[in-house]
Amino acid sequence: FIPHTHSSALPSASAAAASGGEEAGDSQRAEMARIESSPYRQVGSRAPDISEALPPPCRHHLNELVCSDKHIWVVDTFDWVYAWSYTTHSWTYVKGHMHRLSVSPNGTVLWGLAKSGSLYYRKGITEQTPLGKEWIKANCKAKCVAVDNSSVWIVTKDGELEQRVGVSVDVPLGTNWVNAAEPEYRLDIQHLTVGHGVLWALTTSSQAMARTGISADHPLGLEWQAVAGANIKHIALGPRQAAWSINEDGVA
Repeated sequence: FIPHTHSSALPSASAAAASGGEEAGDSQRAEMARIESSPYRQVGSRAPDISEALPPPCRHHLNELVCSDKHIWVVDTFDWVYAWSYTTHSWTYVKGHMHRLSVSPNGTVLWGLAKSGSLYYRKGITEQTPLGKEWIKANCKAKCVAVDNSSVWIVTKDGELEQRVGVSVDVPLGTNWVNAAEPEYRLDIQHLTVGHGVLWALTTSSQAMARTGISADHPLGLEWQAVAGANIKHIALGPRQAAWSINEDGVA
């Protein structure tokens, strides 16, 4: 697999439908057929609005954005995946269709969630191939996924919280699942975010929750604790264990 660079044209609609992950829909194929000759736009060394470098069809239609120490990853409304390099200051189209993404803080482990709920992990992320080589199906389904440097957390279709342990750059799939479900929150968690051993969740009732007691002796933590704040629609964890949120009024 040789990724397309900023100087390449967008992949054709027919190629997109066969590129792995979930197949493109009719509306996506029609739209991509219309703009398949559109080139990527190169960005210089300055720090502009990086969305200006995205191909026109997805420049203002992004569904997902996740960051690591190495790249910024985005997913557009067609479930196309792109990666922004801090080094080259350009976007690269990444073959495959994902609805949601989660990347480890160090950038070595990337998982994707297809619209159907199927989970995939990115194989072949190395210094030589920093975007990996292919998506591999993880043989399970989930509602949401969050990736840390050495573990992956998911909420299953049944609402159970599970952790995939043994995750590393050499073994991005990890070794086994450990169940950490608590009955009172089954079917309620809609979003997870994790970083450096800190795990937060957002429920369908817009309640932010923090997982307490995570340690070497208790890697799954002990319990969920409600965090003050109402009408939360998105949460993210930053450096130094700082948590950020956006409420329904769009205020951070």
